[in-house]
Amino acid sequence: MQASTVPRHYVGIDIGSKEHTAAIVTTIAAPRPLITFSNDEDGFMKFLDWLAENGVQPTESVVCLEATGVYGEALTYFLAARQWRLAVEAPQHVKRGMGKPNKNDAVDAKQIAEYALRYFDQLTLWQAPNAILERIETILTTRQHCMTEKTRLVNMLHAFGRKTVQTPVAEQILRQQKELVEKHIKELDAALKKEIRSDPTFKEKVRLAETVPGVGPLIAAGILVLSKGCTEHLNHKRLASYLGICPHEHTSGTSVRRKARSRRSGPGLMRGWLHNAVMCLISHEERYITYFRERKAKKQLGIVIMNNIANKLLKVLCAVINSGKPYQQNHVSLKPDNKSVLAIS
Repeated sequence: MQASTVPRHYVGIDIGSKEHTAAIVTTIAAPRPLITFSNDEDGFMKFLDWLAENGVQPTESVVCLEATGVYGEALTYFLAARQWRLAVEAPQHVKRGMGKPNKNDAVDAKQIAEYALRYFDQLTLWQAPNAILERIETILTTRQHCMTEKTRLVNMLHAFGRKTVQTPVAEQILRQQKELVEKHIKELDAALKKEIRSDPTFKEKVRLAETVPGVGPLIAAGILVLSKGCTEHLNHKRLASYLGICPHEHTSGTSVRRKARSRRSGPGLMRGWLHNAVMCLISHEERYITYFRERKAKKQLGIVIMNNIANKLLKVLCAVINSGKPYQQNHVSLKPDNKSVLAIS
């Protein structure tokens, strides 16, 4: 951010389900006002009046709050519509950045404001997400819940079917529930396609993504959500790190020499879909089958091999979307240092 945009006031908000607590911090030693207001429009108007009473203006301040799910969503949209600069930070970042032991709503609000003051140059200002992408993300999340429920019902039916004493009424109810969940999954799949087709750009990005072997509608839609619509150049290394499939080095001096490991943390849905895609590739795509067998013959762990393939799949997917051209089976990179399609470590 430019120096001219550095705020005079930093407002930290501790988000709650029913009430929020806000504090104001400045760059000079001064009293730090506090307010608690309700999580509704009346409370938001009270909050704005309080800011005005303390001389806090949208153009001279930044409002910082933690990403706490839906509880702070109404407030962020309310303030963004009135041109306030917002930063929505991950709670672990604030905690790591400040590291204070005391905790209550007032302390948290002041701590968030101090965090905004200290790390202002690293804050990313919040923007309202694309409505279509919001709906796609909700559909994907709901679909996964339905798939989990379907698996649970199938397992219960399998277990009940093997019991010596049968209970037909219980099995009938479970079958009906399973059929209903399967119906819901089909409805969600149709809704997903409808949302993607409603935007020509998203439709084209998904079409390109699905030309890559192993990539289906779920991975394509997931990439849209993760990249906020693929509006910028996709960096496969950053995406892999965010998804927790990128091995990170852990060495120090001459004594610490741990093997590079992936975090296996991050958006679990996308990581799971990539795993399923890899399973499909090593079962049906000849070159991936060959690669997997060659690596196994060298005593490499199966989970490591699959992680390598997942990284390569993500790299190819990003390259296809960035280029705007469909996947080509025999594509040869123009970079002279480019290795073979599966020569990955």
